[in-house]
Amino acid sequence: MDELLTKTRQFKYISIDLFDTLMCRVVSKPELIFELIEREYNRKNPKRISGFRKRRIKAESSARKKAHYKEITIDKIYAELDYSRDICNKLESMEKLIEVNTCSANQVMVDFVNQCHMRGQKVIVTTDMYLDRDTIEKILRRIRVEYDQLFISCEVKKTKLSGELFEVVLGELKIAPSDICHIGDNPKTDLESPKNYGIQSFERVLHRNNTELYLSKSNALDTDILNTFVRNHLITVADEHEKIQARIGYCVIGPLLFDFCSWLKNISQKEQINKVAFVAREGYLIKLVYDIICTEEGANTEYIRLNKNMIRWPSLYKKPTVKQFEESIPYREGYSGEELAQLLFISPMLVKQLLLKNGFSVGYVQRSDFKTAEFKTVFNKILEHEKVEMQEQFALLIRYLNQIEAINKRTLLVNNSVNGSAQRSIRSLTDNNIIGVQFTASHKCLQELGSSVRVWLEDIEATNYEKQMFAQYSIVLEHILFEITGTAQYLYEEDDIVKVKCELDGIEAKNAEVIRPIQEYALQFVRDWREYGVPNIVEVGTGFHRYMEFLLNPKREDALLIGSIIDSDYDGVHKLFDVNENEKLTYSEAKNYKKIKWQHGYYMTQENGKKLKELFDMEKRVKCLAKNIMGDSGSNC
Repeated sequence: MDELLTKTRQFKYISIDLFDTLMCRVVSKPELIFELIEREYNRKNPKRISGFRKRRIKAESSARKKAHYKEITIDKIYAELDYSRDICNKLESMEKLIEVNTCSANQVMVDFVNQCHMRGQKVIVTTDMYLDRDTIEKILRRIRVEYDQLFISCEVKKTKLSGELFEVVLGELKIAPSDICHIGDNPKTDLESPKNYGIQSFERVLHRNNTELYLSKSNALDTDILNTFVRNHLITVADEHEKIQARIGYCVIGPLLFDFCSWLKNISQKEQINKVAFVAREGYLIKLVYDIICTEEGANTEYIRLNKNMIRWPSLYKKPTVKQFEESIPYREGYSGEELAQLLFISPMLVKQLLLKNGFSVGYVQRSDFKTAEFKTVFNKILEHEKVEMQEQFALLIRYLNQIEAINKRTLLVNNSVNGSAQRSIRSLTDNNIIGVQFTASHKCLQELGSSVRVWLEDIEATNYEKQMFAQYSIVLEHILFEITGTAQYLYEEDDIVKVKCELDGIEAKNAEVIRPIQEYALQFVRDWREYGVPNIVEVGTGFHRYMEFLLNPKREDALLIGSIIDSDYDGVHKLFDVNENEKLTYSEAKNYKKIKWQHGYYMTQENGKKLKELFDMEKRVKCLAKNIMGDSGSNC
């Protein structure tokens, strides 16, 4: 842009093209606008139409022939369509509206124009277009460009293509050709034609982001819209040093969460919900997105801390069983005395003593030991010792839930869960049948919660395989959604208010270096898409399919970045790819290696990664299909 500013400094007037110069459509090809028009018309009218794209192109060609290939108006085009006058009027109005709503600024050229204004130059918008002045002016307002005069070919029946429109510009402004230059994208109409009238011309600057994008596999039109929008906008927000985080956040996570929260908003309206509560810590980013989407409506939202640590003592107070304890702790094959003590917030010495007295000589308990009489003895003594603390935590939890109105019957509980654990916990503690909302759900969750849970992947008709892999790799999304404030540990009272004690360890602080930029880019997408995109036109689910493309076919550098995230909740403390660089695993070894939590991602980091990933993917798909054929009701397939 700086070079263009220097080259044009001498001119009193700057003439500039509009379409594909000052602004870009949200589709890659102009004729795709006609497919959008047909879709929107059929959404809003009971009498459907088909084949509008071909008919609209043919009508424009016919109108131009009748006008001897001079510029025409949009009214002339629609006069050639073989629909009723009423349908034509609706379609024409819809085309104007969609042309306005689907345009976005070529920001580098808008900035250029505004700088020309600041240094005292007059800006003239000169466009070959059949749209009327009112529509063109709405487009210019939408992209926030300052200009002095507007010349439209259809108004004066003169075009840039013939060069005659430039003659009109010179005559209207009463200036010499040396006083003005023209800037545009078309080699013929914008660069060659002005020179025939002595007007110097320059090619517009169009910054494109060279970042390789993820291409979703949903409806081609929706994919095209989302891809085009991302390409047009990512360059204006991405830091060169955060290319990977920008791609994941802006191209993948942002669209996914916008989709999910739009669906959530519809549920809230349909169910006449009073409050939407987002469960920490995965609910953190989801809430931020939801609040942006519902800015105008002023959504009543709450962020609540309700993890296994907080619920453990209260749930054991209500149901003091080993099984209840087992369900409330992170899954590991075994636990040391120190780990058990940490989970129960009690003295490690007490736990060690009880374990040693009851036959656990090494102070270590296998998960399988939970079923033994010896462990039950240890467990019951711990409960007896901590009875007062259990009762206090139960009372504090009930006060906390009432304090934030989380147990109101008109509350939606949003939880990144497969099993609906937070909802079931509240249900067991309060007997309140609030509505839970999740990305996906296990068969057990659907059985136990029934009509009191809403599942996104069920509503958007995701395939069985997509549901399975989304759930299997839920740990990836879980960490990306995390609030970086530390894990909730227990409840306490301060100034008559119930608060939550959180602890941020070194692991989470390290993860923040990866996660925070991704979250920031995701939020930027949501803000941009809401203001400049067409969220009401694109089918819900497009963002989901883009996320699945990332999950099942990631770029190598993206997989390496996400694989470096450390998880401390499941089976100890490990990276998502906890594999030594010197450790060469065979395909079979990697497939069954428990310390690899995202196999598709891991394979893409290896030599011949694409082939290995495709082989693994094929095996998983075949297994899923087989389970589906066999009618395995306990499977996600």
